[in-house]
Amino acid sequence: MLDTHSPGLIIAPVASAPAASAAIAIIGGGMSGTLVAIHLLKAIRTPLTIFLIDPTAQWGKGIAYSTPLECHLLNVPAGQISAFPDQSAHFLNWLHHNVNPYITADAFVPRMLYGQYIQSLLHTAEQQSSPYVHLIRIVDQVESLVPSGSGFCLTFRHAVPKYADQVVLALGNLPPATPAIAHSAGFQSDRYLASLWADPNLNSIAADDEVLLIGTGLTAIDGVMTLCHRHHRGRIHLVSRRGFLPQVHQPFPLYPLTFPQPVPTRLRQWVHWLRQEIAGAEAQGYDWRSLIDSLRPLTTQIWQSLSLADQRRFLRHVRPYWDSHRHRMAPAIAQTLTRLKTTGQLHLHAGRIQLIDEDEPAITVVLRSRDSQTLQTLRVQRVINCTSPANFGATCSNPLIVSLLETGVVYSDRLNLGIAVAANGAVIGRNGIPATNLYTLGNPMKGTLWETTAIAEIRQQAKSIAKAIQHQLLQSCTAYDTVNP
Repeated sequence: MLDTHSPGLIIAPVASAPAASAAIAIIGGGMSGTLVAIHLLKAIRTPLTIFLIDPTAQWGKGIAYSTPLECHLLNVPAGQISAFPDQSAHFLNWLHHNVNPYITADAFVPRMLYGQYIQSLLHTAEQQSSPYVHLIRIVDQVESLVPSGSGFCLTFRHAVPKYADQVVLALGNLPPATPAIAHSAGFQSDRYLASLWADPNLNSIAADDEVLLIGTGLTAIDGVMTLCHRHHRGRIHLVSRRGFLPQVHQPFPLYPLTFPQPVPTRLRQWVHWLRQEIAGAEAQGYDWRSLIDSLRPLTTQIWQSLSLADQRRFLRHVRPYWDSHRHRMAPAIAQTLTRLKTTGQLHLHAGRIQLIDEDEPAITVVLRSRDSQTLQTLRVQRVINCTSPANFGATCSNPLIVSLLETGVVYSDRLNLGIAVAANGAVIGRNGIPATNLYTLGNPMKGTLWETTAIAEIRQQAKSIAKAIQHQLLQSCTAYDTVNP
């Protein structure tokens, strides 16, 4: 049996690609990278080799959709999460044909189904692609990307180097950074899990362990749901600066939002406008969710209207409020959390960790309460880091990103949230010029677009990047035909 997770493994079609074909390398085989591959397979009819590269071989799934647990639900209703921006019911129709014909558009289905959906789209696109287009899957880690001629040379941890005319960085979310705490010896303990996804099923945690999850966002909620799935009996603690849990999804119609005139230029003005709009919407029978969702297409424009100083203020002061209202959880998950809080198993803390230290047979954690500034000491058996993904900055440990930053192929954005990019996803290097052969999408664009981590944005970015690559390929073919009539 073929081990599809073997390092350096290359999974290629039976017929090899034509020697004269162009080559596109997509680094990252999760949902975003796979969507780019799907669009290329559907659109390109000239000789092309597509390298889809991922160290985990979770093609189409990545971290988000590789979970096998049915308790991990999508945080968007099934009728709003199609892979194609111009076919809103595509995922719902797939569910009807492949899972259950009675699933409704407002249902929150298990995330693993979405991973299966993306995989099925890749399979179909590959089967229906031109005989001149070949998809080659490479199970490996790309360690460097070096400009070579008009393209790039990719070096791998195990496989031999490959040349690509164009490259797409579909890097997804990085693992969370270790929280910055002065007294942090406990982070060296075996009782500390640096990322929930380092042990996604939490098999190393005993049923009676008292557990602390650092973070109160959707990743922490995933951790709680995993523990529930394992019939965990011990107490569960969640801690973040403000202690905000994600708000709960409720079905409400979109609010007919009117963009303010004149357009505000300061963060304080935007916040004041948003509060007024919410009050006005609620007076008309709408819910705040109606306005937040109708604001979504305008979020990038608002973000880019802010000065650098105001963007930093947003990150320091407003982001926790925005995230808890924008990134909501399914009603069924909210019901589970309510039950756990009512029984006293789940405890929510608003404050900062002052100290974390191993003191066998437990970890001692000291919290400073946000409201009273009093200190609270917890003794837990396990600590799990469920904070936000790390930034693409100088402290990043990903070898490829480190290499790209050091060589100037990519450059951090002004906030060090991601990498500098043009509006179409073209990467801007140290020379300040957008590349014509290097693109990215999703989380690396966060500093530029802000609203860029959800499927609604990523599916459009994937389609646009594939179209840009197709345009470049047509230009190359035209130039070749002109030189070699």
